[in-house]
Amino acid sequence: MPKGDRLRLKADPEDGTTPISNLLLEAVAMAKLSGLQTRAILYLWRKTYGWVDDNGKRKKECEIGLTEWIFALDTSRSRASDALAGLTGKNIIIRNSDNQWGTYTYKINTDIAKWDSGCLNHKALSKLEQLPKTEQLLKQEQLPVSGTIAQNGTVAPSGIEQLPKTEQEQLPKTEHPTLYKEILNKDKEKSDLKIAPVFSEEKLKRGMLVADVFSRIDKIRGYRPPKRGAENKSVLRMVKDYTPDQIIETYQKMKSDVFWENKELFLMSVESQIGAVIHGTNRKDNQDTETGADKYHKGKYGKLVQ
Repeated sequence: MPKGDRLRLKADPEDGTTPISNLLLEAVAMAKLSGLQTRAILYLWRKTYGWVDDNGKRKKECEIGLTEWIFALDTSRSRASDALAGLTGKNIIIRNSDNQWGTYTYKINTDIAKWDSGCLNHKALSKLEQLPKTEQLLKQEQLPVSGTIAQNGTVAPSGIEQLPKTEQEQLPKTEHPTLYKEILNKDKEKSDLKIAPVFSEEKLKRGMLVADVFSRIDKIRGYRPPKRGAENKSVLRMVKDYTPDQIIETYQKMKSDVFWENKELFLMSVESQIGAVIHGTNRKDNQDTETGADKYHKGKYGKLVQ
């Protein structure tokens, strides 16, 4: 009787396991693969080593259609196809289509030395087994370089063991400077000298105006479109000469036009037309070139535009 419950996604090892070679696990862990490619390898292991054939041996290859890959990896057709092509190109997965129906069979390439060296450091993998150290070696590394062994078996540093205990306690505790501590102190001094950025009142005011424009325009749109960075720059330029009300009014008037009715209207286009919509002229002609004063101070927004 199964101990797990597939419908409730409750797993139990006694219902079936997939044995994987330790070297394969280490190779996949070290390989430079995308998340989708790693998931494809895991599913291939499940479909091969996770099954036992009629002879009682673990399967080494399995026929898997692209539709099954898409469903198993929970991804799109193009992404699944690209992931499989990448794995076969790196010689990590071997794909064959020798059957009469033209479908593919897949298997993992257990000859890891033939995996693409661009995605796997074979030399580092071969030395990985030598890295772990035994408990005895770790204990030896903790012993001091010089010193004598006391009667109780502990190691006393050389130069101190000859002193009586009372004299040892009376030794002054001096803190010797180290390069590491000096670096820390210098870093601390630098951090203390850092001054928080100061924003002018004008920049803060413009930032509030930009935020006001975006909050209102997003409600009108009902969503946040792309090109936010470019739109932000356009709004920053517009709020120098126009109020948020003028920008919103221009957007709504342009959007009501048949030309923009079924098109995406970005604020860059609003910037290019705001002068014509508000004052009936181009934006570059809105101000007097000599005095810099607004030519249209008698208009609807004359009192607000500086």
